[in-house]
Amino acid sequence: MPSYWKPYALKYFTPVDEADASTTEPTSQQPPAPKAARVGGAVKAPKLLHAKEPTFNDFARRLQYSGVVVVNFHLEPDGTVTNMSIVHALGMGLDERALAAVQKYPFSPATQNGIPVLVELNVEINFEIY
Repeated sequence: MPSYWKPYALKYFTPVDEADASTTEPTSQQPPAPKAARVGGAVKAPKLLHAKEPTFNDFARRLQYSGVVVVNFHLEPDGTVTNMSIVHALGMGLDERALAAVQKYPFSPATQNGIPVLVELNVEINFEIY
């Protein structure tokens, strides 16, 4: 199972195999991942510089399938997107298209006291046929 699906699967489906889950937890040899801040208070929001909306795949377009995919991710101090996961899935291949689009979004970083910081964000990708 891709890593971006694990949080969603744990919440809505069956638990991940214990052997599989142990590989994602930090070991004593790996330093713990830094804690991502949330926007608010002293942490100023990042700015999305420009966004190219993801496209429908042919199957979803033919069925006129629409909805919202919610993607959670970390925005690094250099403005890159990491640690993506699905919070609300839509299916029909549109979740993967949303992830691919978010991965390419250029951001100016979030700041705390003028210094770029790691933050955790959610973004909604709306798939709608007009």
